[in-house]
Amino acid sequence: MRALIVGGGAAGALQAIALARRGIGATLIERSSEPGRGLAYSTRLDVHLLNVPAARMSGFAEAPDDFAAFFAGRGGDAAGFA
Repeated sequence: MRALIVGGGAAGALQAIALARRGIGATLIERSSEPGRGLAYSTRLDVHLLNVPAARMSGFAEAPDDFAAFFAGRGGDAAGFA
């Protein structure tokens, strides 16, 4: 079984990862060269912040601190806004 995911923003990329973890192959169709960003996360300006603190974000229920650790590992404040 394989899945086709159209749109490689954050939701599409996370879905592809979730399927891969279950042993299901997926083809991700995304027009940009950098999957995972999508329109909402494609800005490169530091003045654009997410509307949820990093500590309250996660890509996976079984790893509730994954985004906070990722953000902190790149010099961010896990309690702050990415």
